[in-house]
Amino acid sequence: MSTVCGIELSGSEAHIVTLRGSKLNHTIVAPDMKKLVLSATESQADIRSFRATFCSFLSETKIDRAGIVKRTSKGSFAAGGLSFKLEALIQSCDITVVLAHPRTLEKTILAKPPARSIDELAPHKYLANAYKMAYHLLDD
Repeated sequence: MSTVCGIELSGSEAHIVTLRGSKLNHTIVAPDMKKLVLSATESQADIRSFRATFCSFLSETKIDRAGIVKRTSKGSFAAGGLSFKLEALIQSCDITVVLAHPRTLEKTILAKPPARSIDELAPHKYLANAYKMAYHLLDD
């Protein structure tokens, strides 16, 4: 039974959903950890604190692997540089971190749909993409 963490980065926030189990039978772990915010983006102390908090969460929750929803890096809808800084901080934790495109997540859900809709399963609407990422990482 694996424990996985789905992450969507938006601005200075990491939206987090942690699931344990399989695609057929899973539960939300650590429901209180929904979002982690990097408050002062130019403060080295705050950046180190964000990394320490996130890495500690992954370790304490015994996460097997984590996944980050890919963001566009070019064009008019490109993600800001800050989200890529957060991605690097998360990837520097001692855990396997994968990236997956939103279309890949949708294909996983179409191929192996959950028992209920993601809207029903995700604790909050803003966590839907993080939930999809976590679901994608679960074993069949």
